[in-house]
Amino acid sequence: MASNLSISKRYIGKPFLYWWDVWDGRKQAIREEGELVLVQRDTGKKARIKAESLVPLLTERRRTSRGRSRGGRGNWGLYVRSAVMDEIEIAGGHEAPARLAVVWS
Repeated sequence: MASNLSISKRYIGKPFLYWWDVWDGRKQAIREEGELVLVQRDTGKKARIKAESLVPLLTERRRTSRGRSRGGRGNWGLYVRSAVMDEIEIAGGHEAPARLAVVWS
């Protein structure tokens, strides 16, 4: 069973500061637990995202190619961009990216 707690290291020299993957098992865990908790490994800060806000944005057209090489249908990518630390961007795949406001504490 996938966890609804996800930890990301800080990325240097990338177009994002933090990045998390959501795959089908994690999506189900988010539904069951009612939230996803994202953690910044370097700062220890956490953001809680309610399932009702996140799950509808995890559409088939927003799936990325990550995870397909392992036989999956593709994952969803969640990013924090350096210019907008109080948002999570859900990667676009074949659709425009979506954004959710978050509070880090």
